[in-house]
Amino acid sequence: MKFVALALTILLAVGSQAHFLQADAPSQLEHYKAAALVYLTQVKEQAQKALDNLDGTDYEQYKVQLSESLTKLQDYAQSTSQTLTPYAETISNQFLENTNQLRERVMTDIEGLRSKMEPHRAELYGVLQKHFDEYREKLEPFLQEYANLNRENADQLRAKLQPLLEEMRQNFETNLEETKSKLVPMGTHCASVWLHL
Repeated sequence: MKFVALALTILLAVGSQAHFLQADAPSQLEHYKAAALVYLTQVKEQAQKALDNLDGTDYEQYKVQLSESLTKLQDYAQSTSQTLTPYAETISNQFLENTNQLRERVMTDIEGLRSKMEPHRAELYGVLQKHFDEYREKLEPFLQEYANLNRENADQLRAKLQPLLEEMRQNFETNLEETKSKLVPMGTHCASVWLHL
């Protein structure tokens, strides 16, 4: 079974990659070509910066030769890229044409396998649902008992806390009145000071 799953995964990946290549083959090739030329330009610029440090040294004569070589290398890469582009596009198109039948056959096989697996999937779903129902039936009395115990504990805790909460509410009201009685004289004193200013 693992082998079948692995084979299906590989076939699906190959089929999707081939479709991806078919849709973007020329632009992808152009992208790689442009990236290579940009990289080569960056290498040339970095080498030129390193060669600039050779000014006024015994190696200055090599600087000119190396600069010319780098320029020739870049020119060669560009001309080769332009020369090989039609060949690369032709090879890419031939590859896609040659693998088209394989892709179609793989997709047909996958669809066939999917249709053959559907009854088994439905059967597996039924078996799993039956097992989950059995587990639920066995666990439901324990879960109900646990919920009832928690409800009873909550009721007991509420009964114990009710007198304490009532006492704290009364104390809060008393404390609030006491705080007000201390703040009112301070407020009137501050107001009288501000009025004299």
